[in-house]
Amino acid sequence: MTAELENASAPRPGVAREPGALCVVEVMTTPVVAINFNDSAWTAMDRFRAAGTRHLAVVDPTGRCVGILTHHHVAALWPIDPLGLQTHRVGQLVGRDCAAVWPEATVAEAAATMLRHGVDAVAVLDEGRHLLGVLTGGDIVRLVALGPRAFVAASPEAPD
Repeated sequence: MTAELENASAPRPGVAREPGALCVVEVMTTPVVAINFNDSAWTAMDRFRAAGTRHLAVVDPTGRCVGILTHHHVAALWPIDPLGLQTHRVGQLVGRDCAAVWPEATVAEAAATMLRHGVDAVAVLDEGRHLLGVLTGGDIVRLVALGPRAFVAASPEAPD
């Protein structure tokens, strides 16, 4: 599985952008709760509960992000195969296409990526495809509700 970065042509640091446009790195959730792609769905369920989050970044042994696991992935497995929570690996539950953006992408570009992929979170990756953060629908709602200045002061590290 490889992460296909959206907005690869998004302006890099130092490049002019639309006035007032926030970059995802200014809004994303950090630190990110991650899980190894070989861990079980049961481990993921426990990590969701312990962290109080709805998204886990799935990483390979090199630390590269291969997808975003949601609580819906695990919940959908339960009625089909309750014992499968212990046997299914999270790498099997995430799709092959990791919705991801560069840290310099605008929040609007990231939202468009979320719509295109039908997801409520995107991984924010560096050039080595290592995880920097996750931008969630909750982050965008907080930004809209509180405004750009209040958002940064409000707590960008709040669980989604």
